[in-house]
Amino acid sequence: MPVAVVFFDLDGVLVDSRPGITACINTVLSERSLATYDPQDLERIIGPPIQEAFATLLRERGGDLAWVPACIARYRELYATAAIDGGTALQPGIVELLDALAPRFVLAVATSKALRFAEPILSSLGIRDAFRTVTGPTPETDGETKSETLRRAIHATGHVDVRQSWMIGDRHHDVRAAIDNHVTPVGVTWGFGTERELREAGAQKIARNAPEVLACLGAAPAPS
Repeated sequence: MPVAVVFFDLDGVLVDSRPGITACINTVLSERSLATYDPQDLERIIGPPIQEAFATLLRERGGDLAWVPACIARYRELYATAAIDGGTALQPGIVELLDALAPRFVLAVATSKALRFAEPILSSLGIRDAFRTVTGPTPETDGETKSETLRRAIHATGHVDVRQSWMIGDRHHDVRAAIDNHVTPVGVTWGFGTERELREAGAQKIARNAPEVLACLGAAPAPS
């Protein structure tokens, strides 16, 4: 029988990954003799595919776009350690949210973070077992869009009733991916995107905290 699934983005939604990501990006830029950024200024490029992020930063810093593949390779080399060495933490209320949803929905992750990082992060934070599947770019699918990642996640999860399924995300990429795949998006404002960004992308349901996600999904009344 088709099942209702809640797909989660990873960075910004399930976890706060800012310390590890921003430190590694700045190291890569510094090694290329480019000016680094204030960590807060890098939050705008967290979430989309890493190719897009480095292309943006290299353009801004006057770097050569031909460096993008090498920058990504170096970033991933650094991030392999930083991701699970104090560089990532669970967002508030996530464990309680997953526990509340588990009786009613199948849970899955669809992330633009490379799968070889996503799986260890979820395991190190103790929530990997909450999800039936975790889907992220692999060497074979590197550079895919978020819509393509979510499409693969739907396929990997099994018999998904997309009409009764949801995508929880914090960036416009997540919202558009949901719409492209006929899944209902819920935009969350505790991550890296803004409510305006999410609404302009097409999100009609917005949650500002974990209990409001439950309300959006009809799993609990909105908090008073």
